[in-house]
Amino acid sequence: MTTIILTMSVTILLLFFACVALVLCLTSLDAKKAVLFKRAEDLENRIEAMQQLVWKKFNYHLFTTSQRLEIELMKVQEEKDAQRPKHP
Repeated sequence: MTTIILTMSVTILLLFFACVALVLCLTSLDAKKAVLFKRAEDLENRIEAMQQLVWKKFNYHLFTTSQRLEIELMKVQEEKDAQRPKHP
């Protein structure tokens, strides 16, 4: 009879420690998951900032290129106007 009680006590104690270990593992996993989500959010923010920077540089390049083309067009137009014979 005492052997059965002792066996049951040891089994209950082992089950208790197994439950404690499981809770600790799950808590650890939740903490790791939270850290990973934070890192993913930081990476998304960095990617978005880089995309905005690339678009700003691209738009600036397009703007300056269009300005240079307008200046060249005005020069060509002035040259054409200068080459035309002037009628009195």
